Amino acid sequence: MNFSEYVQDVLFSHYENRISDHLKNNRKLAAQSEAFEWLHEYKNSLCITVPWNWKIAKKQISAFFFGKPPSVQLGYSTDIMKGLDFIKSHSGMNIRCSYHKYDTACHSESRRINEDTLDWFLYVKGIMSEKDIVDIFTECSTSSTTCFRRFSLQYNEDVSYEMGFGQAMYVFESERGQHDVATMKLANNTWKTKDTANPYLKSHLQQLISFHEDFLAIKMHCICYFLGIPQISIEGYYDTSNTSARPIIVDIDLPFDRAFF
Repeated sequence: MNFSEYVQDVLFSHYENRISDHLKNNRKLAAQSEAFEWLHEYKNSLCITVPWNWKIAKKQISAFFFGKPPSVQLGYSTDIMKGLDFIKSHSGMNIRCSYHKYDTACHSESRRINEDTLDWFLYVKGIMSEKDIVDIFTECSTSSTTCFRRFSLQYNEDVSYEMGFGQAMYVFESERGQHDVATMKLANNTWKTKDTANPYLKSHLQQLISFHEDFLAIKMHCICYFLGIPQISIEGYYDTSNTSARPIIVDIDLPFDRAFF
C-alpha cells in the first residue's frame, strides 16, 4: 500500500467510525454533517461544485469518472430561465426534472417535463431551500436501452449486476419488485445467472458484461482507491442496439449514503 492509498483509507475509517457512532445513537444530523465534511475533502480534486448537496455531489463524482448526459442544475437563487432555456434547446428529446433535497441520498422525486408541462418544475423551484438542487436533464432511457446496476467491493470481489427495462428510478427504487430483472453474480471466476421471464433481458446483461466488464471494473476500482472506500455501486443505461458503445453511468452509491436514509 502506498502513501496515497493509506491516507485515503485512514480518512475514510475516521469518518466511518464517527458516522457509525452517531447513527447508533440516533444522531442523524451529526452523521450527515460528518459525511459532508468527508465529502468536502474531495471538493477540488473531483470538481464538486455543490458539496452541500449529497445527491448532486455524487452525480458530479460519477461525471468526473464517466462523463454525463446533457443537464443543467438550478440552485435556490438561480434564474429560472436557465432551466427553461435548457428545455427549449432540447425540445426534441425527453426531458426529466428531479428535485434533490440537500440531505437525500436516493429516492428523489422526479418527473418528465416539457415546455407545456412546467407546473411541477415551477412548484419545486418555488419551495426549494437554499441547499436543494433542481436537476434538469435529457433522459438516457430509450426504446433500445436497459437500465442496470453494478456492485462490487474495492478490488472487484463480490461483483453483481441487476438489469431491467425502463427508468432506473422505477425498476430499482420506487417500483422495485414490480419489474422483470435479470441478475448475474461473479463467484469463483464464473458468472452465475438467475432466469428471468424475458430471455432478451438476460442476453442483454450477458452482452454488457462481455463488452464492458473490464472497463467498469477498472473505473470502479479507481473510485474506491481514490476515496478509500471499501465498496461501491453504479447505476446506468446500456444501449442494446449498439452493444460496443460504452454504457452511460448516471449515479453512484457510496457507503455514507446510509446517513441520509
